[in-house]
Amino acid sequence: MITGELKSKVDRIWDTLWSGGISNPLSVIEQLTYLLFIKRLDELHTLSERKAARTGKPIEEPIFSPDQSALRWSRFKETAPETMFETVRDSVFPFIKTLGRNGGQANAAYGDQLIKELSKRLGDEFGKGFSIANLKNFRKFYLTFPELQKGYALRSQLSWSHYRLIMRVEEAEARDYYIREAADQGWSSRQLERNIRSGWHRRLPSTSSTASPPSPDQSSARKSACAPT
Repeated sequence: MITGELKSKVDRIWDTLWSGGISNPLSVIEQLTYLLFIKRLDELHTLSERKAARTGKPIEEPIFSPDQSALRWSRFKETAPETMFETVRDSVFPFIKTLGRNGGQANAAYGDQLIKELSKRLGDEFGKGFSIANLKNFRKFYLTFPELQKGYALRSQLSWSHYRLIMRVEEAEARDYYIREAADQGWSSRQLERNIRSGWHRRLPSTSSTASPPSPDQSSARKSACAPT
């Protein structure tokens, strides 16, 4: 839990954003994340500069080119508020958008750093369950199911193990099939995994007209019954 001087600083930031018309907590987090990202980009570039100075070699995968120096956090953070706002709005944000197209060090480093920090903070605050692997799966769930499908996808009959398996299925229609069948037929996560691997959605329609797929023991029994004597 945040207390003392740090809490006072966070409260002042919140008050500033609130006064500026940003009252939605998610919007506040989004804005702060952008600022932290901008600052982190400058820190990473500074580390690369120091490494280049030590080794005498050019900077590997530079984040900022020489003519983009004004976009660095350390360059504009002490400017007047109006100037800083215009710099971030008109220059820094457009620059950030290009990073997603070019890939490279900035994107990879930011993503890795963000997930590590979130994992640690959530773990300290709420305990177990927020490992880096779990956070990546949470993100994948959010991206896999569009906003209107999240309510449908969440079934009380399914565990997180079910969803981790279903998220690996690329086709949206196939995912819907496995969500519906696993919930209606009471498949265990192991049975679900087996049916996904066998591509069961390509063999049978919904259970509205067809029974649940047979277990391996049932399949073996049928094969034995049909085998020539």
